Amino acid sequence: MAISSAAKTLLLTQLPFLVNCHLKLNNPVPYSKSTLQLDPLRNVAPGSDQSDFPCQSKRIGGADPWIVDQENELVAGEPQTMTFDGSASHGGGSCQLSVTLDRQPTADSTFKTIASWIGGCPIDDTDGGTHPWNYTIPSEVPNGKATLAWSWVSKLSGQPEFYMNCAPITVSGGAEDTKEFDQLEDMFRVNLPSSECGSQLSSNLEIPNPGRYVTTIDTRALAPPTGTGCAALGQASQTPQALPAPSPHPTQTAPPAPKTALCSATAPPSTASATSTATTNNITCSPDGSLVCNGASQFGICNFGAVVWRDVAPGTTCSDGQIMRKRHLGRHTRRELGHGHGHGPRRW
Repeated sequence: MAISSAAKTLLLTQLPFLVNCHLKLNNPVPYSKSTLQLDPLRNVAPGSDQSDFPCQSKRIGGADPWIVDQENELVAGEPQTMTFDGSASHGGGSCQLSVTLDRQPTADSTFKTIASWIGGCPIDDTDGGTHPWNYTIPSEVPNGKATLAWSWVSKLSGQPEFYMNCAPITVSGGAEDTKEFDQLEDMFRVNLPSSECGSQLSSNLEIPNPGRYVTTIDTRALAPPTGTGCAALGQASQTPQALPAPSPHPTQTAPPAPKTALCSATAPPSTASATSTATTNNITCSPDGSLVCNGASQFGICNFGAVVWRDVAPGTTCSDGQIMRKRHLGRHTRRELGHGHGHGPRRW
């Protein structure tokens, strides 16, 4: 699905205050960095037609999700630094780093957990954004090419979400076989879909079986996932060991109360409605690339037959597949999406 220049103009006028409303991985350099969006994965079952699990594996316009812009050379046991683009850390939450030996992972790939942070991740309490995050590749990870995944369940997103960005890595100084690697816990995924196993809103996810390398940062509002499908996702493969854990910088034991703002300060000054929300639902749509309305106050872009609703910008309304300023309701200048997802323009 391609987006026309007119559509891009529309999206830029509607969404300037959304582009910093989430986070995405900056370093290590992710696959296909230019098309990686500041969005969570779609709230659907992995392997289904609409799913972009793992790693945002479906990109807008059908872009290749596995371009290696830069190979990330990582030495096991040496401190590494993770950084993010975007500025809304949604009050923190819980994060994991995991590794798969697949270079183009699929829904069937196995991701082994190499670090878990419970609460406070990846928050910077000074401004509600993030700070550089320290981690270490443990000795269990085999030498050679692999894929590193950062996953995150935010605390104050307002809806069930699961973020997952991936980066190509080459490991040295690690294991010569997969014996110990295979004994690591599997990455825990949640909200895929939330109807089967979901996180509790306004809570720090208490990750079942977080693995050997665990750092608990914020113990307030801890809550386990709920749902009949959670048990199958949280099977233990070993007894967690009390081993030294990679820790974020700075170490936080009693962080200040997290910020409640869901978007960065780049949002335009206006009414309280300037903080836009995105709502996922089971509505299908066609054709891909078309703009659709949910009443006058929400819009979305049809993407792979699915749509995520977003609030229109203050002073505008959605009607008959077009966005108009309220003072121009008498005009019906059609703005369509043709052929040539933060929330930036992506998965609608």
